[in-house]
Amino acid sequence: MKRALMIQGYENGGVKMLDIGMMQKGFLCAWGAKIYNNHQATFAAIPTWLLKPIVPSLNLSTVNSKFEGLCPQERVKCLPEFYQRMLKEFLDSKEICGELNLGDMIWNNSMLQYHGHVLNFEGWSSVGLVYVNQILGIDHKILPYDELFRLVKIKAIFMFEYNALKHALQQCTIKDEVEQREYAVSGTLWGKAKCKDYVQNLLIKSKERPHALNYWERNFPNVSGKWTQLWNICYTTTTEPRLKSLQWKILHRVYPTNILLKKMGKSHSDLCAVCHETDTLEHFFVDCMQVKPMWQRIERSLFNNPAENRPGITNEDKIFGYKFNEINNYVLENVLIMIGKLCISKFKYGEYPNLCVLLERECAVRNIIL
Repeated sequence: MKRALMIQGYENGGVKMLDIGMMQKGFLCAWGAKIYNNHQATFAAIPTWLLKPIVPSLNLSTVNSKFEGLCPQERVKCLPEFYQRMLKEFLDSKEICGELNLGDMIWNNSMLQYHGHVLNFEGWSSVGLVYVNQILGIDHKILPYDELFRLVKIKAIFMFEYNALKHALQQCTIKDEVEQREYAVSGTLWGKAKCKDYVQNLLIKSKERPHALNYWERNFPNVSGKWTQLWNICYTTTTEPRLKSLQWKILHRVYPTNILLKKMGKSHSDLCAVCHETDTLEHFFVDCMQVKPMWQRIERSLFNNPAENRPGITNEDKIFGYKFNEINNYVLENVLIMIGKLCISKFKYGEYPNLCVLLERECAVRNIIL
């Protein structure tokens, strides 16, 4: 099983396995907000000094660029490895915005580029010129040369910087929104986001659809679009680990029938030893002649009251669960089906003489009367 699948929540077919690498990334992302919120604190003095030339506002959420495009690159490369990783993990987790607002930061903004590179003029940011609305007039055009020159007071390269910024602004359509864009992480604003919020965000981005679902939907069209309920059957029907584990393996098609065992080199044939048919999961648990008497026994136990007039258990029910859309109303039925599949597993890979007797014993252990 892929790690990306195992770390997902139960409703997505995962088992909530901890991913240390993802937790480290979450910590790095959250550390940027901690520096921003406590930039006056003693512990933040060094990171503030290191990051100011790259992110003048110290608000990483205002950076609209990927890590590889940050400017100046020589300052980025001189950062300690920890802060390089912090910037990389945060910016890689954040989508690039494709529009420019008045409240956006000028520097390291992918919407403002000159010859394919983002801009970052330290002389401008050092005097407080950080946001787009600070350098534009009422007509959304850059302020006159002389007016900005009096603020920046850098003679040598000011003309080049002014014209580069003017050219970049002319390529954009600027919206009138003055307020800074609020970047949220899993529904929490950036400044208040914790490590767990970033981990949740990373989980969503790494979400994968299990390959087994395509097979099941081809052969059982009724289950299409109902996977949240089907995954939850593993956990809401019973608290017994063996039953949950077995159902989870069946849904993921990783239960070891002879087909899988042959691929692993543990069996010489992919055929059922009794029926001599291909040993698919459906055959192993439903169609094999050895297991049909047991399913008949379960049906008689559940539906022996003619007044209820309920249909029997279909092959789909035996694989996925009975009435999985109304699972809370059919807990006993689904527990019995899971116990039945556990008995089949123990019977075929154990040394039990009679499957129906094994079923009665397993039910008796759980105080269920057939």
